[in-house]
Amino acid sequence: MFRRFFIPLLGDGSQLIFLLYSNMKYLIPILLIFLVACEGVEETGFQTGNDTIPYAAVLKYSDSVFKSHQADTVFLFVNPRMSLLIGHPFEPTEKHSIIVRLINDSTANLLVLHDRSGTWDTLVNERSISVQLRNEELSLDFEDYDGDNMHDLIFTKSKWDQPQGEVADLWLYKHKQLVRIKNFDHIINPVYDEVTHRYYGQEGLGYNSMNVYVSEYKLVNDHVERSIVVRCLLNKAKDSCLVVMNDVPTLTIPVKDAYKYMPAYFQQEVKDNFESEKK
Repeated sequence: MFRRFFIPLLGDGSQLIFLLYSNMKYLIPILLIFLVACEGVEETGFQTGNDTIPYAAVLKYSDSVFKSHQADTVFLFVNPRMSLLIGHPFEPTEKHSIIVRLINDSTANLLVLHDRSGTWDTLVNERSISVQLRNEELSLDFEDYDGDNMHDLIFTKSKWDQPQGEVADLWLYKHKQLVRIKNFDHIINPVYDEVTHRYYGQEGLGYNSMNVYVSEYKLVNDHVERSIVVRCLLNKAKDSCLVVMNDVPTLTIPVKDAYKYMPAYFQQEVKDNFESEKK
């Protein structure tokens, strides 16, 4: 089943197409992927703006592109500083327009509109989202993040290296509205587990990372609350690990047992990574 659709903002047109393609798990053409994402819509348009739009003109330019294509069943426009999606990312019977645009080097604007019989209602208008991204890359994901089999909206707003990490904002699609989940951007590299219905964060899950960090969050109304955080501070000289539970140093254990103190969601991954990296 199709689960994700990315709209990255990076580089020139060829780079953008490559990123859209490389982020998909299925080796099929981009436009076919987009059709699947929009639940079988018959017509589509894909355009790439190769020229970087000056920041001062981003808002006006994106409004112009939207007005020119708002009647389209499906449309996608990608540019280094703005992207526009018109389609059915949340449910097949509802048409939405999603615009993400960089206002300056550190601020993005996110606008989500809902087509109600030819009239566009505003669901989300986040005017100043702080962003910190390598190579000016932005992405939107559409994936079920609360177990109701409806796609939700995840906006990645910060990325970093060494070790790799990212944080995002989450809007859950409920009753044809989008509800922003507070504190979701506290989760590093967030994932949703359909079994436990919890959110998990992680950073540096391998033996060579020295500091393994995992966290578990639960959804409470319109915000997430941290239920557990575990750090494993590695001492390779002694082949041991100091386990820190909820910011309290708990015990020192052999590295080979570190995975046992992680949330179940990560145990096998930590075990496999430690064993392979130690060889």
